[in-house]
Amino acid sequence: MNFKAEKLVNTKGMDEETWLNVWRRRGIGGSDASAVLGISSWKGSLNVYIEKVEGSEPKELNESAEWGHRHEPTIRQKFRECHPELTVEESHYMWQSKEHKFMVANIDGLLYHPERGYGILEIKTSHEWRNGEWDEDSGIIPEDYLVQCQHYMAVFGINYCYVAVLIGGNKYREFEVHRDEDLIKLLIEEERIFWFNHVLAGVPPEIDGTDGSNELLETLFPANNVKPKEEPVDLPKETAALIKEYLSYHEDEKTAAGGKKVAGNKLKQLMGEYSIGLVPGTNHKVTWSVTQRTNIDTKAFQREYPELFEKYATVNKSRRLSLGKVK
Repeated sequence: MNFKAEKLVNTKGMDEETWLNVWRRRGIGGSDASAVLGISSWKGSLNVYIEKVEGSEPKELNESAEWGHRHEPTIRQKFRECHPELTVEESHYMWQSKEHKFMVANIDGLLYHPERGYGILEIKTSHEWRNGEWDEDSGIIPEDYLVQCQHYMAVFGINYCYVAVLIGGNKYREFEVHRDEDLIKLLIEEERIFWFNHVLAGVPPEIDGTDGSNELLETLFPANNVKPKEEPVDLPKETAALIKEYLSYHEDEKTAAGGKKVAGNKLKQLMGEYSIGLVPGTNHKVTWSVTQRTNIDTKAFQREYPELFEKYATVNKSRRLSLGKVK
């Protein structure tokens, strides 16, 4: 195997604690790459930094992750059947770039073609609501998965990667991703900067707007630890500029929301009593469906059955950011 990568450790049978807090901290992996580039919608570079510097606690798999693991062998077998020209091997190793030691890879499959040489198989499961992000005609896949493939090709020094995906539990699709030298060059440089200037230097990157960063802040500063309102904190003077920036985005958001409501109402007017509308000559579909929800009058229930209410009532605390004026 003439790879630019070498085997770092055998991961078969490795417990999650060791995986998360020993080996995953050894470098930047494929699932970290889009966050380092700042294009992940659910994970920020600060999340990656915390994982590399402080480690991670093992988490119970949610349903999506559990079924992703369960479906992986089935999807791999389906890919084999679709590609008899390829040898498909499952990989049980963490790989490390020989040239860029901070780049590591955990791939779902190693491919081999007599003429094309080695390639990579990446296996995914996807929700039905993300179906629009996978376009077979144009070969478009979600941006974070594209970056993941390019990261793996950079680590191994190879030229092609297949992504096999099961969408909504019943739609099998596959996409071939080719090596993009410009993107790989950018990836290597950004990951190098992140690794040496942040992880090894112990300097956290700036917070961003991803769901992952928001979740991290909620974890670091939970509602149960909030100080009394009588103890305000003195913020630095430069906070005023940040407040101005926040308010400008807030106004733009309100303007956009207002325009969205107008357009939505016009669509409803056109739909009338129909629940589905089609636009001839296009692939547009408008749905104005009927939904039904049963609500409980909690005040009446508490009044009539106070003991039951007290027994089953739960209080969920969260934090909400708002701006105002000092009186």
